[in-house]
Amino acid sequence: MVEARYSWEAGVELEEHTRCKHKILREYFARYLAVRCAFPQQTKFRLAIVEAFAGGGRYKCGSPGSPLIFIEVLRAAVEEFNITRNTQGMAPLDIECLSNLQ
Repeated sequence: MVEARYSWEAGVELEEHTRCKHKILREYFARYLAVRCAFPQQTKFRLAIVEAFAGGGRYKCGSPGSPLIFIEVLRAAVEEFNITRNTQGMAPLDIECLSNLQ
């Protein structure tokens, strides 16, 4: 196995394969949350995120890495769900997330 060493303090270049991974991650995770949190009776959702290939927080170009993408998508989804639920007179949705992301 080849071991790559990255200096996240100096910044790492965002390569095309990683950019594609991030696009898929955003789309998949957003859709996953939408499907799993679609039931009006549901007021709580618990999930665990384990990202085995997570890099650092931000790339040299400023793009977020997968740990931040998970957080961004989760926050946006909760906000969107609860705005919709509020306008429909439903209880807010509480999402509890455990992860290995630091």
